[in-house]
Amino acid sequence: MTLTQMALNDLPKQQRLLIYMFYYEAERRSAITMAKNGNDIIAYGISKNKKSLANMLYTLRKKSLVAEARLRNGDLAYLLTEDGADRAMHFINLYGRIAQAEEAKNSLQETKAVDAADETEVDALYEQIAALKAENEDLKRKNDEIAEKLSLKCGHLAAKVMSYDSELAAQDEKIANLSNSLKDALARLDEKTKQAQHLEDALSKIENSLGQMAAWTRSLKNGSN
Repeated sequence: MTLTQMALNDLPKQQRLLIYMFYYEAERRSAITMAKNGNDIIAYGISKNKKSLANMLYTLRKKSLVAEARLRNGDLAYLLTEDGADRAMHFINLYGRIAQAEEAKNSLQETKAVDAADETEVDALYEQIAALKAENEDLKRKNDEIAEKLSLKCGHLAAKVMSYDSELAAQDEKIANLSNSLKDALARLDEKTKQAQHLEDALSKIENSLGQMAAWTRSLKNGSN
């Protein structure tokens, strides 16, 4: 802090808090938070506790001297508005710190300019992220459509495969039945072949017998002559 502790103690607490924030923003190029600055502010005697500090910041926000912003980590940050910075300058001037206050105000203005540029960059990044998210959603939608089409095609192919499987099973059954019929036919043919062979053997025996009888008959006829 540039102002002495004695000088700060001569001011009302809200004015002291504005001065603290003025110098902190100018020197650190950052807004205060309860987690980061609460204990220091209490140690300076500006507030008794964090609850009292929160009430003080709420009052200053109602007066449009302080603005509130939520950081990405969820913490609330508090920074001076232009009116708040001017009010802090006024209180500093009252205690003979005009030159230091001017320097700090210039630094604060530079900080806000840098912050504005950072905010612009952040906004651009958010826009890029939003565009990428939209593109990702579009790709996801297309992927889902392709997956659905593939699923339908696969289902159609699966139905065809099942149909072919049924036809193959029917063909296999027909082949098995025909095979059994062929075995039966071969068995019957073999039996008929055996029967025919027996008949041929019997006919051969009969022929032999008839031949012997004919020879015997001729022999008897020749003998009687």
